[in-house]
Amino acid sequence: MSSFSGYFWRLFKTRLPHTDSVEDVMRVLDDEHLECLKTELGKGLLAKKRFRKYRVRGQAYQVVLDGTHVTDVPEGHCPHGLPQTVPNGRVRYFHNVVEAKLVGDNGFCISLATEWIEHAAEYEKQDCELKAFARLAETLKRRYPRLSLGIVADGLSPNQTFFRRCQENGWDWIVTFKDGNLPSVWTRVGQRPALRHCRRKEEGVWQGGRRVTAHTSGIPA
Repeated sequence: MSSFSGYFWRLFKTRLPHTDSVEDVMRVLDDEHLECLKTELGKGLLAKKRFRKYRVRGQAYQVVLDGTHVTDVPEGHCPHGLPQTVPNGRVRYFHNVVEAKLVGDNGFCISLATEWIEHAAEYEKQDCELKAFARLAETLKRRYPRLSLGIVADGLSPNQTFFRRCQENGWDWIVTFKDGNLPSVWTRVGQRPALRHCRRKEEGVWQGGRRVTAHTSGIPA
């Protein structure tokens, strides 16, 4: 047996539970219970060094951050749904999260932490992906205080909060930098091709049956 049900039997010596039973359990579980389970499973895999070979340059684990739409909900579903007025004037309610996933170069990934983006009275303004990232960063550091991380984020992330959190936590980062993000920095980026010392390119090449690092100067045409 190579199916999921076969693996489940080998591990637990019982059949898969009925989906109705799974739903009954999930409805009474608090979010924090699921997060604790996810954390313990993730720590177990890391302790067994299952992801060591996927570290960037053999040092940092690659953790990808992204906002994800979960579901649309009807009005009155719960007090945490995010409201959005659509062009026809109707108000849409939905739930989004910011997810942090440890990703290997083979495409395999596991979730390290999840932060809900939600409408809540304790937030002075509407919650958003950037505010949720600040909370998510605290969670990641608390759960994995000594883990070397390389944060990968999209074009919404280049801002003072993102860079400060990464620096304070000792994380490396790779971020998409779009025109319009941090205008002063964008101006400096535009000036770099004119600076001779910025026209070096580093790439790995094969020579004599081994991989070496080659440095070249100039800008591709």
